[in-house]
Amino acid sequence: MHRNPEFQRNFWLEITPHRLIATPLIFGGFYYLILFFGEHGDQALLLTSLWMFILFSGLWGAYLSENALVTEIQNKTWPLQRLTSINPWSMTWGKLFGSTLFSWYVGLWSLGVFVLTLILAPDIFLFPRPDHKWIMLSHGIVPAVLFIVGVVIWFQAWGFLLGMWQAQNRFSKSKRRSGLSLLLGLPLLPSVILSSFEPIKLSKAVHWYHCEFSEFWFWLASLYLFLAWTITGVYMQMRRELQVANPPWVWKAFLIFVLVYAMGFPQEKDIISLNGLNFWVARLLLGWGLMVAFTYVILLWERSDGVDIRRLFHLWRSHRIQAALCEIPRWLVASILAWATAAGLLALHALLGGTFLNDEGDMINLYGWVAAAMCFLMRDIALLLYFYFSDKPQRALATAVVYWTVLYILIPMLLGVVWMDIFNPLFLPDGSVNFAYAVAPPLLQAVLMWRATIRRWRTRFGALAI
Repeated sequence: MHRNPEFQRNFWLEITPHRLIATPLIFGGFYYLILFFGEHGDQALLLTSLWMFILFSGLWGAYLSENALVTEIQNKTWPLQRLTSINPWSMTWGKLFGSTLFSWYVGLWSLGVFVLTLILAPDIFLFPRPDHKWIMLSHGIVPAVLFIVGVVIWFQAWGFLLGMWQAQNRFSKSKRRSGLSLLLGLPLLPSVILSSFEPIKLSKAVHWYHCEFSEFWFWLASLYLFLAWTITGVYMQMRRELQVANPPWVWKAFLIFVLVYAMGFPQEKDIISLNGLNFWVARLLLGWGLMVAFTYVILLWERSDGVDIRRLFHLWRSHRIQAALCEIPRWLVASILAWATAAGLLALHALLGGTFLNDEGDMINLYGWVAAAMCFLMRDIALLLYFYFSDKPQRALATAVVYWTVLYILIPMLLGVVWMDIFNPLFLPDGSVNFAYAVAPPLLQAVLMWRATIRRWRTRFGALAI
């Protein structure tokens, strides 16, 4: 770490002699009062130290990491840092862990008290009923600490990723400190930790594909897998910020990982709730839904205005294939995987058969429903690009979200109020009607929207030559 100038700079800024001395004195006195004057002192000390670690290292750390880059931009030091010889990886972990150093220093004192309480206090004082001991502690102290620390680092990494997204928003006129990580972390972080507070007697095995795993070890391994992918995402964003091309396979690998991971959870005994749908079709249905969801998420996350698309076409026409592949929008990759999983889903459903019934027992036309959903997806992509290709793309995303809200929520609700649900296929994927009526309206909308988008492109940027 001493070789990373970014981490070293943050160390000298964050860890001052005053903080070094004052922090243990304040927290030492605080925990002393809890232990000797609180009711059920050992239990109170255990819970308080854990929640203090979550508060300082988790929530506060996520807030600090989210605003690390924005603070540099406000102080006008980031342009100079981008010109230094620090490579993207050193810059990534130097800022991710350097900006949160003091929150870690404060939190680790609380984590130390938590560990010492588990070691020194008899279990009978902490958990009078042995079967009420937490699942998190069922395999020892070290795995429990790994779980808590992993969750906190994961939230800090997500905070940093959100901060980079805000800093890279070139349509924003000002870069301001944000509390988005706190808004998301306040309900999510305690919920994740509280899920590990369940008594051991409620622990059950996790079934993934055809294997059975211990609940705690499975979720611990999953946590660190997703933590690795999150830090990889931070690294990719940092490379982009430092004008270094990202390899095109990383995003594809992540989507395939999520697809394979999620498809392992549906079990044959659970498919009964899907009313006769074939087991493997149900798994692929889940994977397809995830790919569609990721397409929408990345559409909201990543801006693809005319300049980006024009650069992609220029690289392609110049036969710089590798560079062009690195510039392909991530929503395009996700949508291609969505189409691939949709095709596989419908082909498998045709091959293996089975029915798909709703809660009322009515049959759902899976072919029409999936095809209509994909047509609506294509329409929505064209709609967003249409606004991005305008003269003022600053409000493109907000405008598109308003249109989506009207088309997907407001109009269907109004149709339901006036008993005109027969027109729902014009605005929502509907599997209760025949294939032609389900697919024709969204297909026509997609064609018309893409035609308007291409026309706007030609008006602003010239012929669409590839």
